[in-house]
Amino acid sequence: MPRMAARSYDMVVLDVAPEEAILLASNALRMLRRGGVLAVTRALWNDHVADPARRDVTTVAARELGKALRASQALLTTLLPVGRRPARLRAPDLIARRQQGRGQEEGRTRHRSDPLS
Repeated sequence: MPRMAARSYDMVVLDVAPEEAILLASNALRMLRRGGVLAVTRALWNDHVADPARRDVTTVAARELGKALRASQALLTTLLPVGRRPARLRAPDLIARRQQGRGQEEGRTRHRSDPLS
């Protein structure tokens, strides 16, 4: 990351373990343009960060990264607890919904903007 151009990216994603994210965060912030987004996956480390009894190296590293980012006056921080993977809807799910909708609602008028038609 040190070789990547400064202030050239709209978004940088740190998809690494928290111990590595701490080491990479300063370079990631250097790479971002003004208004850019730094996304840190596993920032809550499977909900271990909120558990004060957890003191393993990885959980402590995740806490420290969060504290450091929140302490920066140059950043606006937000946590989005979306789970282990981003939500997604697969095409077979849409097809099944379409077929169910047609079978159950024969009398309904369908519009072009209706995603189930």
